[in-house]
Amino acid sequence: MGPDIPVPGTGDPQEIQSFLDDFAQKYDEFQQVYQRYQREEINVDEVTRELSTATAEPEMKFAEYSFQMSIEQLQQFGLLQKHFDDMMVYIFEVEIKRNREVCTSAIENGEYFLVGLTYRGMESSIHMMYVKDRIKSDENQKLTELQQEKQSVENMLKVIKALENVLQGNLQTYELTKIQKALKLYYDYFHNSPRTIVRTACDTRVIRLIQEHFEKAKTIGLSESIIQNHIAACARILRALADIDELKAELIPVS
Repeated sequence: MGPDIPVPGTGDPQEIQSFLDDFAQKYDEFQQVYQRYQREEINVDEVTRELSTATAEPEMKFAEYSFQMSIEQLQQFGLLQKHFDDMMVYIFEVEIKRNREVCTSAIENGEYFLVGLTYRGMESSIHMMYVKDRIKSDENQKLTELQQEKQSVENMLKVIKALENVLQGNLQTYELTKIQKALKLYYDYFHNSPRTIVRTACDTRVIRLIQEHFEKAKTIGLSESIIQNHIAACARILRALADIDELKAELIPVS
């Protein structure tokens, strides 16, 4: 005769309920970890380690008990498991948001070396969000969108770096014309790009560079009319570029 096949709902009720209660306790404890993450007291690596600790043993025991559990007990375990999964998805969504905020700050401050790191972090978070999905269509779509955003940012940064190079010149009359052309190039290429927080960060970087340039231009010894005409020409481009009030408020008024 073959081995006995467990019948659903025939396991020791107290033993199974104790297993479920222990899993529920681990979920309550993990909620404390989750709250610490929200307060930015711990990082996502610590959270994932705590998740593994909380779920590894229950998932192994579930493989042993599942055939003996009633429908209600299976549902109870499944609900707890879903709570864990939902929290981790939310945490990786927060990680993506935090990385994008770091990215925008880095762009605004000219710390371009951080941009690639933040996009790698966002890509990793997307992989982790969908790690349990057998069908990868949603993950692939998110990764495609992220790659398109990254490529767009890299293109904008190339032009911004070119503008920075021009701004570091001697600032004689012919150099002022080069600056206006570089600024116009940025406008022509990107003013119709989707208005995202990263695009806004790039615009903000350009505005700050030109603001600094305006102050420097006033001290280079060229005639006041040349400087005023140059400032007016640059400011017109910036005002056309910055189509939201927050950026327009940053611009130096044209006299």
